[in-house]
Amino acid sequence: MLNRPLVTDGVRPTTALGLMVALTVAVLLLSTRLGLGVSVDGTAYLGFRPPDIGLAPLYSWLMRLAALLPFDIRLLARLYQAALYAATAAVSWQLLRNATGHALPAWAGALLIVFTGQALSIYSMALSEPTFVLLLVLAFWALSAWVDTRSPRLFIGAAVAASLATLARYPGVAVVATGTLTVFAAGAPALRLRCARAAAFGAIGLLPALAWMAYVARESGTAGGRQAALAGTADTQTFYGGLLEAARYVLPTDFPASIRITALAIALAALAAATLAFYRRAPARRAGDGGSTERPRHRYLPLILVTFVAMYMAAVVLAVLVEPYLPISDRYVYPAYVALVLLGATTVPALTSTPALRRGVAVAIAAFVALSVVRAAKVADDGYEHGWGYSAESWRSSPAVAYVNALPRGAVVYSDDPYALLYLTTHEVHNVPNLIERRLGTENPDYEQQISEMQQRLRATRGVVVIFDRDRGEFVMPVLPHLLESMPLEEKARLDDATVYVVAERDLHAAQGGY
Repeated sequence: MLNRPLVTDGVRPTTALGLMVALTVAVLLLSTRLGLGVSVDGTAYLGFRPPDIGLAPLYSWLMRLAALLPFDIRLLARLYQAALYAATAAVSWQLLRNATGHALPAWAGALLIVFTGQALSIYSMALSEPTFVLLLVLAFWALSAWVDTRSPRLFIGAAVAASLATLARYPGVAVVATGTLTVFAAGAPALRLRCARAAAFGAIGLLPALAWMAYVARESGTAGGRQAALAGTADTQTFYGGLLEAARYVLPTDFPASIRITALAIALAALAAATLAFYRRAPARRAGDGGSTERPRHRYLPLILVTFVAMYMAAVVLAVLVEPYLPISDRYVYPAYVALVLLGATTVPALTSTPALRRGVAVAIAAFVALSVVRAAKVADDGYEHGWGYSAESWRSSPAVAYVNALPRGAVVYSDDPYALLYLTTHEVHNVPNLIERRLGTENPDYEQQISEMQQRLRATRGVVVIFDRDRGEFVMPVLPHLLESMPLEEKARLDDATVYVVAERDLHAAQGGY
């Protein structure tokens, strides 16, 4: 009774994987009908501005390789994200089917991983998280399978996947830590051999990222382009906002915050109960083996997932404490969500010890999956109609973008959101200097020099300053008050989404005239 599946399997793996791949590729390509979304980081990833040395490099490297092909990088990046979307769904499905032996948990887990609104919005953007998540799932699979088989190839595969995950996103160090602890805890009886294997896993996992950060430190003066000290800008509101982002994976924002937080707490409690039930359950007997027992496959997978979630969230909290003005957004919560979904799909069947529980669990899972799919469908429809990021219709029809495109070719442009203009125009665009370095959380020591250079460029090219009125997200800080105090500007044009400024005529020594 304890091991009875929720439903009969009867699904051929190749057929299921084919359906999963076709469905996910179709949904993502339709959602990005107007093009893959590009944000601040995306302009660096796709080569529209110099690479940001502070970002983990793997995704940027892959896009540089793709740029060598004779195709538009935006098309290649879109196809790459669609491939990642399908691969993550397929690998998750196969892992869960191997771990549980049944199709229903595999379908439920795979659908919840990719068909949630936040996941679809992440995969529809030129971001590094999709690469990171696929590497996570591969690392979980290889590490769990290594515990079962002790295969050296699986050991190397798990360590390499963890290493690449760390190069994709710095919090990937949590995967390396998880693997190191797993290898030590589940290793051979000899302590020396355990320590040696754990050290080998940690070395393979960390050395490439450490080499990269040493290079960054030499080039920028700070490892990872960040100040390695507690900057003190995170507060209770920062963590409460992160809690709400996590709760949004369970219920949409249509529900009050208290209900969403309560639902999240219930879901986590259910996962804890399911994990305990999973490990209290007696191993299944091998058919025809009399009294002998066979250790179930992927028995260590739930412990690996729980360890990763704890390590990963600790890494996220540390990042928020170290990097100023960094929120805990849905992007940063998503890898933990993926691990928790894999955990639930693996362990929740252990709660179905009676027919009543079996029916209740089946109904709850079906309702949650249906809600998630409906929310994803709405997000996909919105993406189909309006687009994502700087590829969205609202940006392409922006009066500010049209204004800049109409400027003389040599005119230099400064803006508080230069990334959209870099992506959508052909002009030389610079960021308006700010008194505060957002990433370091300290005063900008070069502010006066940068203001002087800005004035010289504007005067020499009769350039403009474009200050947007729209909300550009957490990575754009207000600069106009400081700018007006530091430079004689006058309003040139007021547009629907921005205000255009030029250096005041009384301060210009160039010839009279304008655009």
